[in-house]
Amino acid sequence: MSGPVDRLRADLRACIDAAGRHQTTVAADLRVTRKHLCAMLTGRANLTLDWAERIAAACGHEVVVTVQPAGDRRQVTLPLADVAFLYSWAAEGLDDLPPDKLPPEPHLTAARARIDRIGDRLRAAN
Repeated sequence: MSGPVDRLRADLRACIDAAGRHQTTVAADLRVTRKHLCAMLTGRANLTLDWAERIAAACGHEVVVTVQPAGDRRQVTLPLADVAFLYSWAAEGLDDLPPDKLPPEPHLTAARARIDRIGDRLRAAN
């Protein structure tokens, strides 16, 4: 694999497998031939972002595109519901820790500030 489109093709093949589907049934759902779907997934036919989204949706997945600085692997994209759950878990969990298990200052203040910023973003998104 050489680039992002090749990785996308591999991810789509993996999502078809993970969904327990076969290319034949996915192709039928998408109203294309199995041969054309296979060609898109192997690079013999053009795979557009629109087709990638359709293929992923047919398998219960979604395509998420993230642009970030090269080499920066710290960013993780999650559905909003997952972020809301993690926020509430972190906010409650930090308050429930016994004093001897709390991180030392200034880490505790930084953690609380980060949790508050996430909460602000979640409220703004709703």
